[in-house]
Amino acid sequence: MTAKLRQHSLSSVRKLQELLHEYTFPLGDASITSPHIYNMETMLETLENLITVHFSTSENVVAEQVPPPRRRSGALSSCRPQCVCSKIKTSYA
Repeated sequence: MTAKLRQHSLSSVRKLQELLHEYTFPLGDASITSPHIYNMETMLETLENLITVHFSTSENVVAEQVPPPRRRSGALSSCRPQCVCSKIKTSYA
Protein backbone atom coordinates (compact mmCIF):
# COMPACT_ATOMS: atom_id res chain seq x y z
CA MET A 1 0.00 0.00 0.00
CA THR A 2 1.44 3.35 -0.92
CA ALA A 3 1.91 6.10 1.62
CA LYS A 4 -0.64 8.31 -0.13
CA LEU A 5 -3.33 5.60 -0.03
CA ARG A 6 -2.52 4.80 3.61
CA GLN A 7 -2.83 8.50 4.54
CA HIS A 8 -6.19 8.72 2.73
CA SER A 9 -7.56 5.65 4.53
CA LEU A 10 -6.43 6.99 7.93
CA SER A 11 -8.12 10.29 7.15
CA SER A 12 -11.35 8.49 6.24
CA VAL A 13 -11.25 6.45 9.45
CA ARG A 14 -10.78 9.61 11.54
CA LYS A 15 -13.71 11.31 9.82
CA LEU A 16 -15.89 8.27 10.43
CA GLN A 17 -14.88 8.20 14.11
CA GLU A 18 -15.75 11.89 14.47
CA LEU A 19 -19.16 11.36 12.87
CA LEU A 20 -19.91 8.39 15.13
CA HIS A 21 -18.82 10.36 18.18
CA GLU A 22 -21.04 13.33 17.26
CA TYR A 23 -23.99 11.01 16.63
CA THR A 24 -23.50 9.10 19.89
CA PHE A 25 -22.74 12.14 22.05
CA PRO A 26 -24.54 15.16 20.57
CA LEU A 27 -22.97 18.43 21.63
CA GLY A 28 -26.31 19.96 22.65
CA ASP A 29 -27.20 17.06 24.93
CA ALA A 30 -26.26 17.77 28.55
CA SER A 31 -24.98 14.68 30.32
CA ILE A 32 -25.69 16.07 33.81
CA THR A 33 -29.43 16.49 34.13
CA SER A 34 -31.86 15.88 36.94
CA PRO A 35 -33.03 12.41 35.77
CA HIS A 36 -29.43 11.26 35.29
CA ILE A 37 -28.44 12.44 38.77
CA TYR A 38 -31.46 10.76 40.35
CA ASN A 39 -30.76 7.48 38.50
CA MET A 40 -27.09 7.55 39.49
CA GLU A 41 -27.92 8.23 43.15
CA THR A 42 -30.39 5.33 43.11
CA MET A 43 -27.83 2.97 41.58
CA LEU A 44 -25.15 4.01 44.08
CA GLU A 45 -27.52 3.55 47.02
CA THR A 46 -28.49 0.08 45.76
CA LEU A 47 -24.84 -0.84 45.32
CA GLU A 48 -24.01 0.40 48.82
CA ASN A 49 -26.86 -1.70 50.26
CA LEU A 50 -25.69 -4.80 48.38
CA ILE A 51 -22.14 -4.38 49.63
CA THR A 52 -23.36 -3.88 53.20
CA VAL A 53 -25.53 -7.00 53.05
CA HIS A 54 -22.72 -9.04 51.49
CA PHE A 55 -20.17 -8.16 54.14
CA SER A 56 -22.59 -8.40 57.05
CA THR A 57 -23.56 -11.94 56.02
CA SER A 58 -20.08 -13.11 54.99
CA GLU A 59 -18.51 -12.08 58.32
CA ASN A 60 -20.79 -14.49 60.20
CA VAL A 61 -19.89 -17.32 57.85
CA VAL A 62 -16.15 -16.72 58.29
CA ALA A 63 -16.50 -16.72 62.09
CA GLU A 64 -18.34 -20.06 62.02
CA GLN A 65 -15.86 -21.86 59.77
CA VAL A 66 -13.88 -24.76 61.16
CA PRO A 67 -10.14 -24.50 60.55
CA PRO A 68 -8.82 -27.02 58.02
CA PRO A 69 -6.96 -30.04 59.38
CA ARG A 70 -3.19 -29.70 59.66
CA ARG A 71 -1.18 -31.33 56.93
CA ARG A 72 1.35 -33.97 57.76
CA SER A 73 4.94 -32.90 57.33
CA GLY A 74 5.78 -36.25 55.68
CA ALA A 75 3.84 -35.33 52.56
CA LEU A 76 5.99 -32.25 52.08
CA SER A 77 9.33 -33.81 53.00
CA SER A 78 9.99 -34.92 49.41
CA CYS A 79 9.63 -31.38 48.04
CA ARG A 80 12.75 -29.73 46.71
CA PRO A 81 13.14 -25.93 46.41
CA GLN A 82 14.26 -26.18 42.79
CA CYS A 83 11.10 -27.95 41.58
CA VAL A 84 7.46 -26.95 41.68
CA CYS A 85 5.70 -28.66 44.53
CA SER A 86 2.40 -30.08 43.32
CA LYS A 87 1.52 -31.48 46.73
CA ILE A 88 0.53 -28.10 48.13
CA LYS A 89 -2.84 -27.01 46.83
CA THR A 90 -4.56 -23.76 47.68
CA SER A 91 -8.18 -22.93 47.18
CA TYR A 92 -9.99 -19.62 47.49
CA ALA A 93 -13.46 -21.09 47.04
